[in-house]
Amino acid sequence: VIVAEGKSQVLFLAPSGLAAEHRALFAEPLLRSVGLVSQLVTGEPTKAQVDAIRRGEADIVFATHELLDAGLPEFKKLGLVVMEQRLSFGVVVRDKLVQGKNQPDLLVVTSVPIPSSLAFTLFADHEISLIEREDGGSVTSEVLSPEEREAAYAHIREIVADGKQAYVVFPLRNGTDILDRERGTLLISAMGQEAFPGARVALFHGSMTKEERYRVFEDFKCRRIDVLLATTEIEDAPEIHNAAAMMVENADHFDLVRLHRLRGHVSCGAESGACYYILSAEPSKEGA
Repeated sequence: VIVAEGKSQVLFLAPSGLAAEHRALFAEPLLRSVGLVSQLVTGEPTKAQVDAIRRGEADIVFATHELLDAGLPEFKKLGLVVMEQRLSFGVVVRDKLVQGKNQPDLLVVTSVPIPSSLAFTLFADHEISLIEREDGGSVTSEVLSPEEREAAYAHIREIVADGKQAYVVFPLRNGTDILDRERGTLLISAMGQEAFPGARVALFHGSMTKEERYRVFEDFKCRRIDVLLATTEIEDAPEIHNAAAMMVENADHFDLVRLHRLRGHVSCGAESGACYYILSAEPSKEGA
């Protein structure tokens, strides 16, 4: 916001199209409130988007790393590039960011701590900052077999009765949601009747429109929803301080970075959170 208000433009590069969409979706109300125009570019930019960037009408552009590979559109004055790196680190080529005399600042953000060896090799020429979370509580993590799932349900019922909220997270399969609208509706009904009777249960997944996802998340943030059933797309949403528990189904199908990111969603409340990793029926040794 400071860079954009100083009449320079900002490019925010997310690791995937969905992550870029979520960054833009949740930032847009804040940016609009201070008079800034954001633009979301997923895939190849349209002629209208390229023109808006070149004329400086787009203050903050949300896109994916692929925008660099395809050749960066001409900015009126690019002042800052924020690159979010999740699984592959140190991949940005700075030469691709230079436009004429403009040498934008580069901020690389990792959402989980990285090993010192990475910091001192890939990021040796960067200034490194570690943001400590002073307001966060600790998280108790437990790995459970499918037969022990009821213990997680019981704890979630307790915290909901105490006025707190919870997530139940399902993995993507081959990069796509395993929850479509029909399955999700059935699951909400089953969860509401059997696992969390009396609780307000809702769904957050990829086949919903951006507006629907934003509305559901607003309801969750405003405590109109007790338990949010979601796919891993929820990892890109802002954290909710009142959320105190998370169940991750088929947790052995997730990579460690994703598990770290998901666990972070129940680590920011004043009290300790709980994260339950439910294994699949036949987990591999490495997965377990």
